[in-house]
Amino acid sequence: MKTMLILLPDIRELIQAERNEELIDILDDLHPVDIAEIISELPADEKVKLFKLIRKEKAIEVFDELDENDQILILEQLPIEDRAFILNEMSPDERADLFEELTVDKSQEYEALMTEEARREVEILTAYPSETAGGLMTTEFASVVESMTVGEAIEFLRMTAPDKETIYSIYVTSEKGVLVGVVQLKDLILSDPKRKISDIMDEKVISVEVDTDQEEVASIMKKYNLTVIPVVDKYRKLMGIITVDDIIDVIHEEASEDIAKMVGTQLEDIETLLSPLKSARLRMPWLILTYIGEIIVSFIVKYFEPTLQQIIALASYMPLIAAMGGNVGTQASTICVRGLATGSIKMNDLKKVLVKETLAGSIMGLVYGFVLATITLLVYGLKYSFVLPVSAFVGCLASMTFSSIMGTIEPFVLIKLKRDPATAVGPLVSTGTDMLSSATYLTIATLLLKLLG
Repeated sequence: MKTMLILLPDIRELIQAERNEELIDILDDLHPVDIAEIISELPADEKVKLFKLIRKEKAIEVFDELDENDQILILEQLPIEDRAFILNEMSPDERADLFEELTVDKSQEYEALMTEEARREVEILTAYPSETAGGLMTTEFASVVESMTVGEAIEFLRMTAPDKETIYSIYVTSEKGVLVGVVQLKDLILSDPKRKISDIMDEKVISVEVDTDQEEVASIMKKYNLTVIPVVDKYRKLMGIITVDDIIDVIHEEASEDIAKMVGTQLEDIETLLSPLKSARLRMPWLILTYIGEIIVSFIVKYFEPTLQQIIALASYMPLIAAMGGNVGTQASTICVRGLATGSIKMNDLKKVLVKETLAGSIMGLVYGFVLATITLLVYGLKYSFVLPVSAFVGCLASMTFSSIMGTIEPFVLIKLKRDPATAVGPLVSTGTDMLSSATYLTIATLLLKLLG
């Protein structure tokens, strides 16, 4: 980012002055990721001008780093032969992502420029949903057959592996392409050339199926500390691999998506500078539950109007009690959502987590309730007898205890209902807490008033 910010004004000035030789020298020294970042910040016409100055071999790496909108823009402005070169040479997984953004007509136009192998790769990779292992994988992997000798395998890799994404882990298949093991490049090089691959391979290879959700893939790779993982079909046939750079993108995307849900919006609203109208349209549906819930709260307050008329000071504590409960509920819910996502909390841990969070909420409720009751006595004395301090104490305790219970249970319930638990941190916890805490607080005050006559 720093490189881009420093260079961007100078590069724009050079583009506008058409000082191409200087631009080529700068581009030769920059990393493809930095060039892609600079291109993403340029106006449309300057994006194309700068991309055309990148040397051919490096242009592929830069193109892979661009988002799909910039890729389409640039492709449309390139000569036919350059367009065909990029479409055929770009990474299979990036090519598949690009084709998912194209219209049917444009897909057919581009396919006509591609080799049979490239078209087949697009067909395979776009057959799977983008958020599954099949949608993430690349078909550029190194593999050998178990019946080969080490010497034959090394010679085979010399011929086939130069364009593969990684060759540190070499997957071993049967003659029919079924995954049977993995051998590390180091072990292959150091082994006797006459030994069979089946003798040196590790049969305990960790893999995922093509329909595995991307979040689960990320969890498996984190658990086993993998930089690459093979993808197989239901018959264990090796289909592709997923590398750690793709998983980093998944983790970033999933985290951003969860944050968006927690604050009651969608990922598009966070990652894109939308118009106010579109931003409002994305956020409004998430507010419906809160809106309905708070209307119910207003009816609860209306029901207790006689109580509030007798002690108007009760109203001054309602926002505080509701807010404290909402914060505690959000804390409990966030802990559970994160724990369930990372695997540190399992579905069968509900009872243990519920006891822990309920006790924690109750302890905090006792402390803050006692402080609030003490403040009430200092401010109001016994003007309303013990109704106000006791109501404040019990209301605070109940609010923080109820919210801890709700914040803990809701993520588990949502997973059972096959819903994303990140949504529990938003309207469900805060709205439910408002209703329960208001009802409890005012009910206690009403009962105390009747008791004291």
